[in-house]
Amino acid sequence: MSEIYIRDDSSQSLDRIIALLSGIGNSAGMQKAVNAALRRAAASGRAKAGQFVAERYTISASTFKKYFESDDEFEGIGDTTDSLKVKFRGSVIPLIEFQTSYSKGGGVNVKVKKGGGGTLTHAFIADWNGRHDIYERVGKGKGKLRKLYGPSAAHMLEDSGVNEKMQKHMQDVFDQRMEHEVNRMLNGW
Repeated sequence: MSEIYIRDDSSQSLDRIIALLSGIGNSAGMQKAVNAALRRAAASGRAKAGQFVAERYTISASTFKKYFESDDEFEGIGDTTDSLKVKFRGSVIPLIEFQTSYSKGGGVNVKVKKGGGGTLTHAFIADWNGRHDIYERVGKGKGKLRKLYGPSAAHMLEDSGVNEKMQKHMQDVFDQRMEHEVNRMLNGW
């Protein structure tokens, strides 16, 4: 499981918000604004997850999205919320979903991460039990096959490059949405 936090602790944006709200003493409204901004940041992060993974791995964003799930968990003290933890999880992804091809000498060329890759000499691509996947033989006999998998969706999101981009994107969206929510409160929308 991979986790990303969005926090309402940016001193610059908080100082700007306090200056904007100096005449308003509505803490319930402010908490509602924080929650709305946190939810929007989490939704935006989920939407961009596939794009960020596809930049580092040889899987399409739409394929990645089929294999991951997420939960949001608000955190704070008492009645206040100051952060949102987004938990990403997912199953391992079949190796066929990544960049694969037959090699000239037999086996399967596999490239999971951009800039990497290699040949699995004892693997082959086949349709077995109605599934088109990459398999390898296990033991002796014709019917004993093992399906090969790549990393899980959560593991790809833990990659430092992907995780940093997700964190930055979600924090940027939070800051923008917080400003929008404050303006909404000030203007009475």
